[in-house]
Amino acid sequence: MPFPEKFLWGTATSAYQIEGATREDGRGPSNWDLFAAQPGNILDGDTADIAADHYHRFEEDLDLMARLGVSAYRFSLSWTRLHPDGCGPLNPKGAAFYDRLVDGLLARGIQPLVTINHMEIPQALEARGGWLERDTIARFTEYAMDAHRLLSDRVTCWATMNEVAVTTWWGHATRMFPPALGDQRLVLPAIHHQLVAHGRAVHEMRRAQPMGEFGMVGSYWPTRPSREGEAHQQAAETLDLLFNRSCLDVLVDGAYPSELLAWHAEIGGQPFIEPGDLEAISAPLDYFGLNYYAPLHVCHDPAGPGGAVVPEGIGIAQEDPAEAPRTAFDWVIDADAMLPILREFRDRYRLPLLITENGGAFDDIIADDGRVHDSARIDYLRRHLAVIEQALAEGIDIRGYLAWSLLDNFEWAAGYSKRFGLTYIDYATQQRLPKESFHWYADVVRRNALDT
Repeated sequence: MPFPEKFLWGTATSAYQIEGATREDGRGPSNWDLFAAQPGNILDGDTADIAADHYHRFEEDLDLMARLGVSAYRFSLSWTRLHPDGCGPLNPKGAAFYDRLVDGLLARGIQPLVTINHMEIPQALEARGGWLERDTIARFTEYAMDAHRLLSDRVTCWATMNEVAVTTWWGHATRMFPPALGDQRLVLPAIHHQLVAHGRAVHEMRRAQPMGEFGMVGSYWPTRPSREGEAHQQAAETLDLLFNRSCLDVLVDGAYPSELLAWHAEIGGQPFIEPGDLEAISAPLDYFGLNYYAPLHVCHDPAGPGGAVVPEGIGIAQEDPAEAPRTAFDWVIDADAMLPILREFRDRYRLPLLITENGGAFDDIIADDGRVHDSARIDYLRRHLAVIEQALAEGIDIRGYLAWSLLDNFEWAAGYSKRFGLTYIDYATQQRLPKESFHWYADVVRRNALDT
């Protein structure tokens, strides 16, 4: 059956993962620049200094999107390209780049969906405490409003931040992401300050653009016990609380789950909520951007070894079924686990959805015939789109689907070892080569329906 007539078909990227040009045209250093420069932090010593060179090749990438036939493109802004030191006036060369990008999208009939901040922060702010300092709330609000003033004459759909909970867990409770603090007690305060910044920015942007659409993007990882027993069931519920509900519940309810606050107190965390914070966080959302990749099967383990997605040190081990199909990231492939989440957003959170990220990393190679035969990715996308099709039939309000990602890119701590793109990037030459999944997805978009 066809998807709704106005269903948004698109792709997604993030600034740090594709732009490169980290030292050009006045861009300042981000926390990821410093982190990647330290030996041992990124696989193979990779950095994002060049990435997919989108900063210089964006016209070519816009043409790729036009070939895909997509109606929407989700991208993020680089905070340090616009505010090199995290505050102050806009960097004119950075502003000019995003002006050209948005104009190029609109000229091709593609709606720009802007994420203001995607998993990075100016190093100048990080050095002063980053998201552990309340001053960063004000700095983010200023940055968001400057970006909004720059683009709101052409952009109507905004997301403030991407994957606050998971990013904060990996950067504050472990040392796998910046700021690499390794202290669980810092997780909730850092999450909280980002949520307050989100709420204040939404309030200010909505005042300036009443007809705009404002949301937040977050990943949701369904948690399941891998073994029978109360302790293992509790481990799954705890991970759901820490990874999924730590942001969603307060955004919708204006209050953190009592179990979450109790957990924070039990590990010695300090109070972090100030008057007016919860009211700011629960500013109404026009949509929620859902990133879905995989379920997590976990068990209670006092040693807390964590796993491919689960951070270490919280008394939980990731224990996915050995026979389950997996991506190159060792994430389980299970599209059916997405449907209960979609129902929960309808029944519990009552938020319209954009599927802002969904895709799989696979070991793509250029075959002897000069093509990339990524049939595993096609199967992955087809299965997940079939679940979305079913959810739409059940009356769940899903506005669009944005495949992750348009391009192979810098995949954070994994460097360039994992490929998510519909387009293959030869990093030595920066040649773009659409994969078979690119052509398959273009056909889905053209027909507004899955193949049979």
